Amino acid sequence: MNASSASGDFGVVIPVKPEHFHWVRGTCASVRYFMDDTPICLIVDGERAPTDLRETYGVQVVMREDVEIPALRELSFGSLKAKNTALWLSPFETFLLLDADAVVWGDMRGLADFERYDFVVDQPIADLEEVRRSVMDVDLIGLRFPEFDARSHLREYVNSGAYFGRRGMLDLDRYLELLRFSRDQPGALYGSQGAFNFMLFSASDAGLVRLAQRPLQVQTGRSLREDVTRRFAIVAGSPVVTGDPVVLHWVGSPKPRVRHRGRDYFEPMNFFRMRFQADSSGRRLHAMHELRLRYEDAMCTDWRGANLRGRLRKVKRRAGFRWASLKADVRARMPDHVLVAVRRRSRLLRSKG
Repeated sequence: MNASSASGDFGVVIPVKPEHFHWVRGTCASVRYFMDDTPICLIVDGERAPTDLRETYGVQVVMREDVEIPALRELSFGSLKAKNTALWLSPFETFLLLDADAVVWGDMRGLADFERYDFVVDQPIADLEEVRRSVMDVDLIGLRFPEFDARSHLREYVNSGAYFGRRGMLDLDRYLELLRFSRDQPGALYGSQGAFNFMLFSASDAGLVRLAQRPLQVQTGRSLREDVTRRFAIVAGSPVVTGDPVVLHWVGSPKPRVRHRGRDYFEPMNFFRMRFQADSSGRRLHAMHELRLRYEDAMCTDWRGANLRGRLRKVKRRAGFRWASLKADVRARMPDHVLVAVRRRSRLLRSKG
């Protein structure tokens, strides 16, 4: 049973930062192209909303200030972990979550089965070293949370860039505990994926959620370029879908932009970015639309970008990681009575300020 028939309350949720609005326009355009009028909601981790998406596609927007749970708002937003707030903030009972640097290629609703499952996630990450780098330190998690056999799921953990989920199925208090732990132990749970996989597989072990895994994504950095160009071809100005619907996700490779280099393949995202330009302006495509896309690429501040602003952001991000690791190391080495005194002094200074 597909998503639309299993529940009248189904939609697509896309967590996004303002620096990724130029991608998410393409993501939303792909949903409109292949999935008709399926409702879309953006969870925005930033100070400004994409009004053009509201006007063009009727997209709902959830901003940080809309979140009524203070701990969820303070611990999740401002980091990669904001993506996981969809598990509780989705306006739809059942949803397809998409990363902003992805497009759907076909009507994904047929891959969900909410009559039998609460979550349908991607096939496992094949590379165990990649799991340790991008999901969690299973040994450290096993020591801190012995009730969850983290190591037993090493060959099941997933990339969370695309999955079907049911709102409110996972324990929010448990999640907030994980966020506080990961704040004190940088690297134990990576970004959004560590806590997501912990929550999902521990709940499955406890019999609290029904879980299935099936191929939902093609990840550009883990696929041969020849396979990607063949499966995601654009012929005579239109996408050609062969095989099952799937999400094309630019992960583990350069992020999409208009200008190509080497073995890049960005045509699917560029097609839908241009599609949004035409839909939003109500005009046929012309050279100014492509210039607009080039300008957006140049102004992007995503740290993975190849432009100057992206490179500067990457340097700043690395410095932030080093500082967080240094603080955690200092706290670990500091005697308890000194740590208590420092925290008391900090609280006193804040209260006076």
